[in-house]
Amino acid sequence: MRLKVCNTHTLVVFGDEYLLGVVTLEELGLQVDPITGELKPLELFLM
Repeated sequence: MRLKVCNTHTLVVFGDEYLLGVVTLEELGLQVDPITGELKPLELFLM
């Protein structure tokens, strides 16, 4: 997968497309703004 900000490889799971989307977004450290629908960086916490 290639975006303007980064490239990554992700697992492909055939099934529910929403699950695939959530996993890919988490791997990229991104979130979807529910109002505008834009991708934004996710605030990550180290534990």
